[in-house]
This record gives sequence, C-alpha cells and structure tokens, in this order.
Amino acid sequence: IFVGAGTTLSIENLTISGGSYGLAAYRNSNLLLSGVTIEGFTQRGISVAHSSYLGVNDGGVTISGGTDSSYGILLSTGASGWIHTSNISNVETGINLWSQSFTYIYNFSIEASNRGISLSSGSTVHMIGGGTGTIEGTSDRAVSVTYGVFDNSDGTLEIKNLNGGRGLDFWMSQGNIHNLKMPDYDNTGSDWNPAISLDTNSSLELENAEITGSTDGALVVIEEDSLAAINDSNLTVRSSGYGVEVSGG
Repeated sequence: IFVGAGTTLSIENLTISGGSYGLAAYRNSNLLLSGVTIEGFTQRGISVAHSSYLGVNDGGVTISGGTDSSYGILLSTGASGWIHTSNISNVETGINLWSQSFTYIYNFSIEASNRGISLSSGSTVHMIGGGTGTIEGTSDRAVSVTYGVFDNSDGTLEIKNLNGGRGLDFWMSQGNIHNLKMPDYDNTGSDWNPAISLDTNSSLELENAEITGSTDGALVVIEEDSLAAINDSNLTVRSSGYGVEVSGG
C-alpha cells in the first residue's frame, strides 16, 4: 500500500502480506495504524519519508519480515512518528531513522539479526511515558547512534540474547538512558565489542543501569573527547580487561 502527495490514510485491524514494502507513505502524507499486521515482505515493513508522519496507537503494529527483509520500520528525510506499540521480528534492522527524522516510541519488542534501533544524520528517538522496550538477537549493534540523539528518561530498555557486536554504540551523538537492563552480555572471543561504547565527542547520561557480562576488552568504553555521567548503576564484570575504560581526553 502506497500513499503520497499529502494523503492521509487510516488503517485498522488489517493484515498485509507480501510485497517489497508492506506500507509506504511519502511526500507530506500521514499513515495512521491500529491493530495492523505486516508480514512476508522482502525489503521494508513500513517506509515513511519526505516529511511524512507515522502514527501507531495502542492497538499497535506487528511486523514480521520474509527472507532477507531489511527494515521493520524506516523513517527518513524529515519523517516523524508516534509509535505506541510495535512488535518487530525477522528483519535485519528493527527501527531505522536517518536524515533528520524523529519519533516517539513507547512499548516495543524487536528481534533483529543485525541492528535493533539505528539512528543517523541528525535523527532522534525518544522513549517516553514509562514504556518498556526489548531488543534481542542482534549481531552488530542493539542500539546504534551516529550524529543523533537517543533519549529514554523514564522508560525501561532491556537488551538481551545478543549474537555478537555491541549493546549501545554512540559516535558524535548524545544519549540519556535510564533503567537499562543488560543481564547476559557475553562477547568474549568476538574481538573488541563493549556493552556500551561512547566515541568522538559524544555524551551519555546513564542512570539506574544493570549490566552483567564479559568482553575481550572493557564493558564500558568512553573515548575521544566524550563525556559520561553514570549514576546509581550496577556493573558486574564476569570476564573482561576492564569494567570501565576511559581514554583520549
């Protein structure tokens, strides 16, 4: 289903199967969803671009990709969203924002093979309202932020059952993360992959975090003129070079 040129489309209690994209909204359009299932697509479940808007209420969306599906939800080129409830699985990347896009997210579950949430090029994600998010199964980054902002001031984020890579990765970006749970982080034998990496003029406020794990290097790495505040948190080091490593200014 494709909408464009300022169209508003509201969909309730519908299952969409197959196609390259399940739903697409471009060029200042609005896509409003409740109780929608999108499955079996080959590229993108939902693609919203060119200053368009995605609204998902508490009826939610369930997104399950087909073979080699790239994205569950993609917001790009100034798109915005409010995603109350989403369940995303069988994709390479769960939620991807780039080129100055923005979304609120509340309750979500992401099972992705490569990345859970990925932000770049001036994009922002806000977890709000005490919602709960779970990311599992990623092999590269559970949360990747490059030239972006990831904010979770009062929700709970759990990262678990990873297949490699890093948990949270910030590069020239900002983060505010409260109530982080990372109970089983284990990346021994997978090269230098910290649970949290803060690199190159990045900043992070981490509060009420619980991280337990092992790596070949350090569990938390802060480097290259980055700044971190870690408050009221528990870091349990099972096997690694360091719990926290700080370097490069």
